[in-house]
Amino acid sequence: MTNRKTLTTLTLLALLVPILFISGCTGDLSAEEIAKQMQEKEANIQDYSYTMQMTSYFGNQTQESEVRTLQKKPDKMKTITIKPEEEAGTIVVSDGEFIWTYDPKTNTVTKMEMPDTPILGR
Repeated sequence: MTNRKTLTTLTLLALLVPILFISGCTGDLSAEEIAKQMQEKEANIQDYSYTMQMTSYFGNQTQESEVRTLQKKPDKMKTITIKPEEEAGTIVVSDGEFIWTYDPKTNTVTKMEMPDTPILGR
């Protein structure tokens, strides 16, 4: 009985997967249409967050870093350093006009004007 259920389930999956795959293919889109759809979707995003993990190689040295970033449109941003250990807990916050950096080791805050260069996502 168990083999029959397994066979029925596998048969159902074998039929459903191609149907679901084909139903997702609604037609060919040009590069311009894809770009337009992406821009429309991006315009609807109000805030987002991500954790970035990087490995950098400098000759024989390897450095791993991990940063948690939160962004809110139009220009608010917060970044928290998780790795490397010697920088863990460092927080960078921006309101679009100024950047504040908190260093937990020295318990100090540095305030700077935002540069004129664009930030990712803006």
